[in-house]
Amino acid sequence: MIRSACYNDLNEIISVINDAKNLLKMSDSDQWQDTDGYPNINTFKEDLKSNYVYVLEEEDVIVGVVVLSFQHEDAYDVIEGKWNYNTYSVIHRLAVKNGYYGKKIGYRLIEYCYVMTKKKGLESIRVDTHEKNITMQVLLEKIGFINCGYIFLNRKGVLNNLRIAYEIKVE
Repeated sequence: MIRSACYNDLNEIISVINDAKNLLKMSDSDQWQDTDGYPNINTFKEDLKSNYVYVLEEEDVIVGVVVLSFQHEDAYDVIEGKWNYNTYSVIHRLAVKNGYYGKKIGYRLIEYCYVMTKKKGLESIRVDTHEKNITMQVLLEKIGFINCGYIFLNRKGVLNNLRIAYEIKVE
């Protein structure tokens, strides 16, 4: 079941995020290895205030998390490449709990984001990922996201701000 997250979910959400951080580190990626601990509990407290966090539960255990924003994303204003659509939602902080990899958790969360974006009447979903996050790249391309080029994160404390930018048309 996918549902909106609440503050009581924070510990489980952070546990899922820490699993993802470890997986990224093991794949030699510096994504989410930043000096500020991003994403951290404060990141998710802000996301929860905006009602942007969704969790996927199986047998009362949170096995996946995603942030879906309907706000303008400043980092997407400049792209080395080209976006294809003007109105969009943004997927951030997609993560799956260790032990649930390969069970289509990420796919189901993105599918949910697609439905939510369609309900809002937006043209597309945008997402970015690190060049070494091959698992995410494969997932996005398998779903039908198009590589639109590169963007640069404007968050302080990030070790490597280059990200591959993806977009999918919502029909």
